[in-house]
Amino acid sequence: MLHARKDYNRIQDPALQDPSLLSEGSSPIAEDEPVFLVRASDQAFVPTLNAWIDAHLACYGSQVMTDAVKKHIRKAVEWQKKNRYELADAPVEVFSPNCPYPNLHSDDCDCQGMGGPR
Repeated sequence: MLHARKDYNRIQDPALQDPSLLSEGSSPIAEDEPVFLVRASDQAFVPTLNAWIDAHLACYGSQVMTDAVKKHIRKAVEWQKKNRYELADAPVEVFSPNCPYPNLHSDDCDCQGMGGPR
């Protein structure tokens, strides 16, 4: 899996090595497939998953999958009630060395961070 953050590269699909881990009808995530990980500790977690549900349904996706994501959202909300959550952090590597203020981005900054290229 190719992650947007280098520090997440440690997260890989073990089913590439052990196909018995796959559920029926699923396939392993390829080593070169870009993925995007959002954690429940991120304030954007619930809105992101809700946006995914909207996009999934707009593409005529299954209600079964939508229900599974809604169940996951409920778990995240319960987790957030007990744990600290805030805007996602960003490791230094995602910021351009040209960015003088890595926490304050502008549209002309070439960072990969929050205010960088879209």
